[in-house]
Amino acid sequence: MSEIYTEATLCFPIKGDEVLLAEKQKKIGAGLLNGFGGKLGPGEDIHAANIRETQEEIGIRIRIARKVGEIAFHNPSDDDELKKMLVHIFTATEWDGEPTETDEMKKIAWHKITDLEYDNFLPADRHFVPQILNGKNIKGLIEYNDDWSVKNTSVEEVEKF
Repeated sequence: MSEIYTEATLCFPIKGDEVLLAEKQKKIGAGLLNGFGGKLGPGEDIHAANIRETQEEIGIRIRIARKVGEIAFHNPSDDDELKKMLVHIFTATEWDGEPTETDEMKKIAWHKITDLEYDNFLPADRHFVPQILNGKNIKGLIEYNDDWSVKNTSVEEVEKF
């Protein structure tokens, strides 16, 4: 990619037919349901960032996670680090600890995957979250307008990462 993107992770812990979600409290998506993650630290790879961010946000330590997606987001933000983000998306199937609320994530709960209400998510999430929660691998680009409505999406299934 010729453009500069801030790299971040997003993790969805899955247990059977349910996914663990929480209400985000800060930054992009505040007040909406989301998985867990954030920006890579200096010298950190995506796997280490996924483990660290999930532990910081809800207190669980991921043991087994699989990369299932990679999306470049163009966000309406005055913060250059949040404007263009390359998000590496994981599903986790094994972890240690019990999910606990933090300043970043509240109302942590298990949700039946087939019953998710996408009106409670960021507008673009409906374009990729259902696929990854149903075992697909995806890659794409999502562009938002200044009002957080979706300007453009280009998300496709890929074989693997």
